Formats: sequence, C-alpha cells, structure tokens
Amino acid sequence: MPGPEEGRVVAAKLMEMSGISANDVAQYVLKNAGKGNFRIILPFQARFLHTVKRLFPTLFYWLLNRLAAQRESLRQP
Repeated sequence: MPGPEEGRVVAAKLMEMSGISANDVAQYVLKNAGKGNFRIILPFQARFLHTVKRLFPTLFYWLLNRLAAQRESLRQP
C-alpha cells in the first residue's frame, strides 16, 4: 500500500489524466441530484460500464477477465 506522499503523487497523476476537473464533477453532481437522479455516474465510460454490468453481467465479467489477463501478460518478463 502506498504511503501518504506516494498516494498524493498517484492521485495527482490520475487527476491530471482524467480530463475532467473537480469543478466539472461538482456541477454535474449538483445538477443531477437536483433533478432527483439516484445514480450519478461520471464520466461516460464509467456510466457505460455500469450499464453493461447491470444488463449483461456475464459479458462484463468475461471482458474484465480478458483485460486482467492481457494486463498480467504485459507484466511478465
């Protein structure tokens, strides 16, 4: 588990790569909460994956396992 400083560095890199600011997220959440939306999922890719998992759980886990295997094969020397 990364230490506090390493965790901050990783978080900063992830936020830099995300392409969406904290302000954008806050505006989106407030707007949708005001409309009474129960699930507020951001960004689009996460919303898409949530929908696939909900409607096609077998497909979702199959894809997840494939991606994990590909990632693992890239780590092998």
